[in-house]
Parts: sequence; C-alpha cells; structure tokens
Amino acid sequence: MIVVDDGSTDGTHECLSAVQSKNTIANRSIRLIRGSGNWWWSKCVEVALDLIRPELVVGDFVIFLNDDVRVKIDYVEKLLAVQQKYGECVVMSQLGDTDDEQIRYVTPVVVSRRKLEIRENSSFVHIDENTAISSVASGRGTLYPARPIVEGMNVDSKRLPHYLSDYEFSARVARQGYQVLCALDAVVYTVADWGNQKRNFGLVRGFLSKSSPYYLRAHWTFWRTWNPDYSRILLLVQLMKHRMVPQLKFRKRGLKLH
Repeated sequence: MIVVDDGSTDGTHECLSAVQSKNTIANRSIRLIRGSGNWWWSKCVEVALDLIRPELVVGDFVIFLNDDVRVKIDYVEKLLAVQQKYGECVVMSQLGDTDDEQIRYVTPVVVSRRKLEIRENSSFVHIDENTAISSVASGRGTLYPARPIVEGMNVDSKRLPHYLSDYEFSARVARQGYQVLCALDAVVYTVADWGNQKRNFGLVRGFLSKSSPYYLRAHWTFWRTWNPDYSRILLLVQLMKHRMVPQLKFRKRGLKLH
C-alpha cells in the first residue's frame, strides 16, 4: 500500500510511521511518501500513479477517490459491473449527501464550450437503467482501466495543480477511445462543502493562485485539452467574458471571490 501524505495535520504520518515500525510482513508493505505540503491533489495523484505503474498490468483498475467521502460495501462491485458490461471505459460515481442519502449533488456532467461550463446534466442520456453518459469525470469517485496509466498517462500537476485536473485527465483518457459513463447506483457520499470554493480570494489572487477555483491557467489548460483546435484568441475572449468579468462585477458590488 502506498500512502502519499502531503502535510496532513490529523496524525496520519505519525500513525503510519508507528505501524511501519512493527516488524511484520503486512506493515512492511506500507510505503509512506511525504509531500512538501504544497503538492495539492494533482501532485499527490501523479506521484502515486508513477509509483504503482510498474505493478499494474492491462486488465487492472485504478479508482480515484477523495479522502473525505464514504461509500457502501458494494460500491466497487457496482463500478466494475459497468466495466464488465460495456468493456474498458471510465466509470464515474454519483455524488450523494452524507446526511441525506436521497439527495444527489451531481448527475453525469456536461461540458458546454459556449459558456465554458462544466455543469450538472439534468437531461443526461441513459444507456440502461443504472448507467448514463457523461462528458468528463471527477476525482471524487471514478474507476479507470489501468491500460492508459500503464502506457504512461498521468495527471498534469504542473499546469493543473488542483482544480480541473481530474476533469482534464478524464478528457485525455476519453480521447484515447474510452467512453465516460456514470454508474447511477454507485454513490459516493460527502458533505456539501467544496473546500476552496468557499474561501475568500482577493481579485488578483483569485485568478493567479493555484489554490483558487478561478485559477486562469487551469481553465485555459482544460479548455485547450477539451478542444486543441480551439482558437486561442476566442478562448481568451471567452475566459474574460465568462470567468473574469463576472468576478469583477462581484467585486464592484463589494463582494469577494469565494
């Protein structure tokens, strides 16, 4: 087992170090990697995938799953059922509320280039009762076939340190011919708290900070990946119209980026 710990403050490192010190075969199988505290989501995933790649073979699977979620005992089984039915594909989860299991935050998502949006798709296309088509997949709970990772594919931690990295990775995998599906009955439960989405950012920092969901380089990178033939000038205009101008209006009204 490989654990990438990027500056946790909940005792994770100390707990695993203590476990490692016990001289048993099981405990010696734990490999603990410490980040700088500024690796964010992408660097942690990138390091982990590089480390496990030599052990992977075509036919294996890799699941991206956040650390602040819970799943039911048959969760993996439901993801794999979609793989077995439709062949090698990317299978994302539904997102549900921890406190009320009837609430769903995310159905399959759709990418809209017109307004540079990645949004919930309320009119998604069913391919069977429990499976639907999605444009991209998030990192909160997605199963990938190992093949593209074995062949060297990884997340882009340099240009996408945190936000949009999961969507961009799934877009590149899809471009290799893998369909992106959503297993509607494979639910990842979490709280309605999107981390940095709720933090206050100053205007400049909001657009230039790697920790901001409005980080312009990340948006530029995602949309260039989504459509490499996209006019750079048109994309710049749309980023200004749909990302920068709305936030400038918020600031004018005395609000902060959050």
